[in-house]
Amino acid sequence: MKIDNSRFGPGKKFPGSAVLHVPANSGVALTKECASLAKNGWAFVCPFLAVEHNGRFTGYRWQPWSPLRSGPVMTREQDQWRAVWPAGTRVAAMEETRSLPELVRAYRRIQPLPDVPGKTVCDRVRRTIFLDLWLADGRITHTYHDVIRLLKELENTHLAEGTLLYLPGWFAPYDQKYPLYEPAEELGGKQVFRRMVALAGKIGSVIMPHLNFWGYDPRLDPLMDRSVVQARDHSGNLAHWPKFCNLFMGNEISYMRISHPDWQKLFFRYFDALVGDYGLEAVFLDQMGNVLEDPACDFQSATTALLRRIHASFPHLLIGGEVLSEALTDHVGLIQSIWLNDVHEQSWSPVIKHLYAGKVRFLPHLFLAAAKPCRYVVTNYQWFVERGTEAAFKHYQSFNRRLGGIPSVRIDYNRFGIDAESRAVLKTR
Repeated sequence: MKIDNSRFGPGKKFPGSAVLHVPANSGVALTKECASLAKNGWAFVCPFLAVEHNGRFTGYRWQPWSPLRSGPVMTREQDQWRAVWPAGTRVAAMEETRSLPELVRAYRRIQPLPDVPGKTVCDRVRRTIFLDLWLADGRITHTYHDVIRLLKELENTHLAEGTLLYLPGWFAPYDQKYPLYEPAEELGGKQVFRRMVALAGKIGSVIMPHLNFWGYDPRLDPLMDRSVVQARDHSGNLAHWPKFCNLFMGNEISYMRISHPDWQKLFFRYFDALVGDYGLEAVFLDQMGNVLEDPACDFQSATTALLRRIHASFPHLLIGGEVLSEALTDHVGLIQSIWLNDVHEQSWSPVIKHLYAGKVRFLPHLFLAAAKPCRYVVTNYQWFVERGTEAAFKHYQSFNRRLGGIPSVRIDYNRFGIDAESRAVLKTR
């Protein structure tokens, strides 16, 4: 990334042998061997950078910070690192420490994190099962009846207590019909859904349906004036997840201005009924943490307001989200880790693990690979195709352990049951 000095300050130089521990994605360590990664730029999840050199660690923190400000841009110049902050940023260096955990503890004394609503539920979770119900192409792989069968098996094998069931495609084909969140007759209907949630609560499991905090399916009959409510990007174009970019699911999602009264009325009509009527303990809000530079909607403050509104009505609800950002951690205690591509594995840093220990728990992204070649919403993800199911499964499990994530598997219960490899992960302490 070329630095435009009209926008950024003069920056700070570090020795070329230093390692820059970047709190982005699930933690990135920039070394001289992976200097090319610095060209990517990084969206910092909090205003903190750790520099390791000759066995010593120095931290840098800055203000102002928001998810829309990516923090310093780092480049490699003549065997030196250069970090350049946006103009007007106030940067402060911290005292040196002898370890990264010690440095992070010093930072957290300055910038502490609160406990989040839903922490009691989150702390109960020992393992997660991803179970896909209705795929984007219209195939139904599991119904609410199948979830009930799985819950009963978990109870009989002493794995029910503390199991979180994450259910993509639980009310419609995946990434469709947002935000009409109500149980589908095709999957068993409202009464079976209610029985499923009640059984989970009885045996100590938690049902977590997949929702989207700003997503609207443009194929629905008009539910609002989208020309006014739909978000626009920095160029003024209507914001959406376009079908041609969505190689995995193939469905377009329009992004709404979540502060708009028409959107809030529609979203909470279904959200409140779902959580309240069925007594859910957890929900997943996909793409939570993403923000846009829309002049008609301040997404950072609007997201915070939406989360406060949810927890005002449901104080103990656990919210899971996709994108880690310290702007969310007052309310979102369960976050997906990054997609785990090879480049990221080679340059991983435990900085995220240390920064959020005891406050935020991690589970794999929706792209979690199954142990068996099953049917799920991202079956044609190229990373799986190139490496094969077994290699992808082992890769994900290895990274999840390094991050300290919740032991998690994806299963095709109707075809394979709980396979031996997945069962071993679920028994992990």
